[in-house]
Amino acid sequence: TEAPEKTWYVCYYHCSKKYNPNCKQPYIREKELEVQFDRLLESITLPQEFVDWTMKQLRKANNEELQNRQLIDTSIQSALNGVKRKLDNLLTKYLSDANVNGELISDEEYKKQKEQYQAERQRLEDQLKSMGYVQDNWIDTAEQVFNFTKNARYWFNHGTKDQKRAIVSAI
Repeated sequence: TEAPEKTWYVCYYHCSKKYNPNCKQPYIREKELEVQFDRLLESITLPQEFVDWTMKQLRKANNEELQNRQLIDTSIQSALNGVKRKLDNLLTKYLSDANVNGELISDEEYKKQKEQYQAERQRLEDQLKSMGYVQDNWIDTAEQVFNFTKNARYWFNHGTKDQKRAIVSAI
């Protein structure tokens, strides 16, 4: 029996001219391109000791920020509770028997005050929401970046074409 014939091909890449229509870069073989990316990834690879030390420092800073945020959250929550009380008191005053003819507060005054308090309440609620997102997001992002720089070269050299493409795209 005869051995099956091996299929051999070379893959080439070239500039798509998407960003520079006048690009004069010649084509490049896939293996040479991989070597170039390996060198690039080698230059951004971080030692594990550095990653560990940096993440320790970032977690420490994150914990300090969390404590500060808790103080700020408490302050904002207190202000929010105050605005809610003011809204309740305003409604109570507006609906009271003593305000039958608008002697305590007129319809216009009620509407104006209510709008101001509602705007303040919305602003404080938005502040609380945005602070939580920022706090939770930055430490995760930092960890992902360090994990990528630590492992990208290995993933590139041992990954599939799709994985390699994703790594190149991320860079």
